Amino acid sequence: MIILITILILFGASWLLSVKWHIIAPYAFDIEREMDHVRVKVGDTVRLTTTMTNRKWMPLPWVNVFSNIAPSFNFQGESRSKLTPDHLAEYNMVTSFLFYERVKRHDVFIPEKRGYYKLEEMVVSFGDLFGFSKAEKTFDTDQALFVHPKAQPLSRFDLIPKHQMGPISVKRWISPDPILAVGARAYTHDDPFNTIDWKSTAKTGHLQVKKMDYTSEPSLHIYFDVQSNQKHWNEIDKDAVENGVDICASLLEEAMKLHAPIGFCVNSVDPFSRNATFIVPSSSKAQKSKILDALAMVSPYRGLPMSQLIRQTHGKLQMGTVIVVVTACLTQSLFGEIKFLGEKGYRVKVIALKKPEGMDFTRLSAIELIEVAL
Repeated sequence: MIILITILILFGASWLLSVKWHIIAPYAFDIEREMDHVRVKVGDTVRLTTTMTNRKWMPLPWVNVFSNIAPSFNFQGESRSKLTPDHLAEYNMVTSFLFYERVKRHDVFIPEKRGYYKLEEMVVSFGDLFGFSKAEKTFDTDQALFVHPKAQPLSRFDLIPKHQMGPISVKRWISPDPILAVGARAYTHDDPFNTIDWKSTAKTGHLQVKKMDYTSEPSLHIYFDVQSNQKHWNEIDKDAVENGVDICASLLEEAMKLHAPIGFCVNSVDPFSRNATFIVPSSSKAQKSKILDALAMVSPYRGLPMSQLIRQTHGKLQMGTVIVVVTACLTQSLFGEIKFLGEKGYRVKVIALKKPEGMDFTRLSAIELIEVAL
């Protein structure tokens, strides 16, 4: 009789638990995610820590954590499953909890593509001991990751200048040109001896050095045009855009090594704002991170035409700034703005990701065309 009563009590408790499982199981259960980095480069290793806490007296025999992740996150292990129809990958983790227990799970992944990634919400499923009932709860996460493009030496790109004016490098663009001597000035202890102008020294009786003109002022600004066809909404060339991102990252790396002020502007659709991204030239330590963040978030979808953007923003740049226009589609309107910049006194370098058609650069002394070999 006692055994029968005990069985009935256990059965009744199990039935009551299964009925209320959708309320009891998610109650006092917490889950958090944290990455060990907020900004990384393509190919770096990222550690993702998932912390789960069961803060109640009842154990949880079966807990499944599910979320969608970017397919470019290469997880080490079996946490990631095959792609879903919407081109996202699935992250699954199964575990169990005793009462008042905390579990930490560490996953390591390598981002294989630049971009801005926000971790998706997590769906946690709870199963009871007998498999009778199941409960679910969704947990939001505010974790995000900037994956910056990896800079390469400019020599790695097949850049062909239309007119041979020396090697393609930021240093040549922003350094004084020893050929362009525009006069002489008094010698100071900081001047190297090879800059002494002996003829002027003999005339004045005092040491004089050559006063060099700059190929440009030591400041660089990049305009990156993501438009890849005359009809910007049609046949978007994503490979050309990615090539442009890599070139911009390499220009940034060279400029930062020279401690030269550098700015950036791109006309892709900004996920956080309707306005185009415009970063005024600076040589501060934070500048590199700002521009790399902007490059990470570049999309192949154009916002404002680059010609309009240049017209609106060029006044924020100092005269003499070297302006580098990186574009896969040199339209007539953009070509007109580039000529306008040259007339205003800026020195312009045009890096054409695709061969421009019908554009004559021969008489534009302030503008240098550099083509990317296909």
